[in-house]
Amino acid sequence: MDNIISQIQEERTLKPSTIKQYRTSIKKIFDMFNDENISTDFDFLKDTKKVMEKIGKEKVTQQKNRIGMILVLLGLDKERYEKEIDIYRNIAQKLRDKHDGFIDKQIKTEKQEANWIDYKQYIRLLNKYKREIKKSFSHSHKKLDKKHYTLLQEYLFLLLFNDFPFRNVYATIKVIEEKEYDEKYRDEHTGNWLILKNGTPYEFIIHEYKTSGSYGMKTISLKKKKSIVNALKVWLKYNSSGYLFTQINDRSKPHSTNSFTRFVQNIFLKEFNKKIGTTLLRNIIISHEKKDEPSILEKQKKEEDIENKYHHSSEMNDKYAKK
Repeated sequence: MDNIISQIQEERTLKPSTIKQYRTSIKKIFDMFNDENISTDFDFLKDTKKVMEKIGKEKVTQQKNRIGMILVLLGLDKERYEKEIDIYRNIAQKLRDKHDGFIDKQIKTEKQEANWIDYKQYIRLLNKYKREIKKSFSHSHKKLDKKHYTLLQEYLFLLLFNDFPFRNVYATIKVIEEKEYDEKYRDEHTGNWLILKNGTPYEFIIHEYKTSGSYGMKTISLKKKKSIVNALKVWLKYNSSGYLFTQINDRSKPHSTNSFTRFVQNIFLKEFNKKIGTTLLRNIIISHEKKDEPSILEKQKKEEDIENKYHHSSEMNDKYAKK
C-alpha cells in the first residue's frame, strides 16, 4: 500500500485527508476482487467486463468513485494499461453524464427522501436547544457534566452550521489566538482555524476542505455574528482542548471524520429518528435558500427558447438589454 501511495504522490500533491481516502478506496478495490496482497500489479483490472459486473451493482456515485480510483492506479503504468485506461475513461464519462442528468432533475434520492426534514424543522430544533440551554444552563458552572457538555456542543453545531455549512471540516478546526497563528502558521497555508483576538472569536481561516483546490483559502469574519460569537465564548470556557469540537467521552481529543458524522447524525436521530449528516443538511439548507428560484430544467428551457428566438445565448441577451 505504501508503495502505491508513494508512486501516486510523485505525480500529484495529496492532502493527508486525500491519502486516507485513497488508502480506503484502494483496499476496497483489492478486496472486491479477492486479491489478498495489495501490490502494484493491477492486471486483475484488465478484465473490464468482470470489474463492471461487480461495480455496476453499486449506486452511480459509488461507481464513479471506484472508476476514478481505478484510473489513478492504472495511470501509474500508462503504457502497460493504455487500452484499459481508454475503456475506463469512457465508462467514467457515461457515469458522469448519467449522474449529471439525475442531478439536473433536482429530485431526492430514496435515501434522501427517507431522511429529509424541512428547513423549518431544523430552525425549530435550533430554537428548542436554545430554550433548553436558557432553562437548564448556568454560567456559574465550573465544569459541565456530560449532559450539559453534549447539549452545549450540539447547540453550537446547529447554530454554526446554519450560517457556515462547512461539511465535516468542523471536525478539524483548531482554536488559536491571532498572535500565535501569525507567528507559527500564517505563512504555512495549512489547517483549519478559529482565530481568537484577546480570547474573543472573530474569524475562521479555512485551508483544507473538499473544493479547496478550486477556491483556495477562505477567511470568514464573525464580526456581524453576535449570537455565534457569544455562544463560542461560552463554549470555550468549558472546552480547552484546542479544538472547536471534541469527543464527548474524552474532551481532550478532537473528533475523527467518522465520529463527527456520528455526532451530527445523533442530533437528528434523537429528535426525528432520521439519519442526517452534514452533506444532507447542506442540501436541506440550499433547497430552502433556492426554493423560489427556477429549476435547472426550467433555466435550460428558457436558454433554449432564447437561442431559438435570437440565435444567441441568454448571457448575450443580458448584454444587449439596455437599462
